[in-house]
Amino acid sequence: MYFHYFRNNARAVMEASAFHTKLKSYEMSLAAGKENEMDDAELEFAHRYFSWKRVRGGGIKVIPDEEAILAAQKDFGIFVILSNLHASPWDALRRYRRRNDIETSYRVVKSDLDGRKPRVWTMTSVRGKEICRHVALGYRFVLQSMMERTAQEAERRANDESLGKTVRKQYEKLTAWIRSMTLKQLLDWFDCVERVEVRNRVAQYRWSTETTARDQMFLELFFDESD
Repeated sequence: MYFHYFRNNARAVMEASAFHTKLKSYEMSLAAGKENEMDDAELEFAHRYFSWKRVRGGGIKVIPDEEAILAAQKDFGIFVILSNLHASPWDALRRYRRRNDIETSYRVVKSDLDGRKPRVWTMTSVRGKEICRHVALGYRFVLQSMMERTAQEAERRANDESLGKTVRKQYEKLTAWIRSMTLKQLLDWFDCVERVEVRNRVAQYRWSTETTARDQMFLELFFDESD
């Protein structure tokens, strides 16, 4: 099991600001004698970070628990990812962020398909639709992982001094091309490549609808299972 700790400094500042605003509000409420107006959760928060007592003249002295406040602030901006597969924190974070794709798939079906929404009327059909959705997302995530692995391998070969300069330059261009493509663009690129005979030499130079040398390099790396 791998534990990955991340800290977002900007989020830490925002959480600290909100926390101190909340502390100030509680301190003012306690000093005003509004303890009886608090519910159980609010009282628990107040007891965790303050102590208070009545003093001469009937006023209430509120004392912040600085140690507890400092201890709480240590966790601001931090979140943890547990993974039984990814030792690299960046791989774990990339996989974690794919939850956004899952949420987007539901939003698209509910909001963006208009009259073409796939409607179902029985619980069996609902289960079937959800199975299809997750199978499709599974394929998508696998293809995204393969695409990223291909880009990393192309980048590694572009920096491999044992290869010739021309070959390394080709891998460098391949890496840049992959990084510039989304998964949909990549699938569209390889969708039903047509073979067209072009007799004009100038057109042959400028126009190619067949797989290029770059495409062949990509496909060799994309389907390479030796890693």
